[in-house]
Amino acid sequence: MSDTEVRQNMKEAIEIVESVHGFPDSMRSVQFTTFTGPADHLGEYDMLTRSIDINTTNPELRSTLVHEIGHAIDHGAFEGSGLASAMPRTPQMRAWREAVWNSEAVRALKGEPEDQYTTYLRSLPEIWAHSYAQWVAVRSGDEQLLTELRSRLSSSEADQYRQWEDQDFEPIAEALDHIFQSEGWLK
Repeated sequence: MSDTEVRQNMKEAIEIVESVHGFPDSMRSVQFTTFTGPADHLGEYDMLTRSIDINTTNPELRSTLVHEIGHAIDHGAFEGSGLASAMPRTPQMRAWREAVWNSEAVRALKGEPEDQYTTYLRSLPEIWAHSYAQWVAVRSGDEQLLTELRSRLSSSEADQYRQWEDQDFEPIAEALDHIFQSEGWLK
């Protein structure tokens, strides 16, 4: 993908997010950068520099960028410091945590053999970012984003639990609706 195509995809991903919710003021300091790296390193959010770095070779650039925006929101958009998903302070965040723990996908993920990757997937910040990306995809109706995320459901091993089937996801989506509504960000 050319640099122009990458930038266009990033712009479109941000517009998709903005069609679902407004950005809190704290997100204005987040920087977006690109890098070219190994295929298994799709992107990352750096809490220290407040930057989202996206791999230009990433075939799922949109869903990765939305996922990383989810990390940035988790880290710095909610009242208090730290990761809101890991230390839910509001009833809305606690309801989200309960919804994800009760989902079939997360229960199945907990049943996967313990290793570094499944430990990473089971972390609340990672579950938050996966659920946030799916919520944006569902609420926006963006077909490319939905396709990228739904392709993971047919993955092998633990990767299949990175996203939820529609029915399994609805209680999580409703919890996210309440979170963003309570913050005044939902459109």
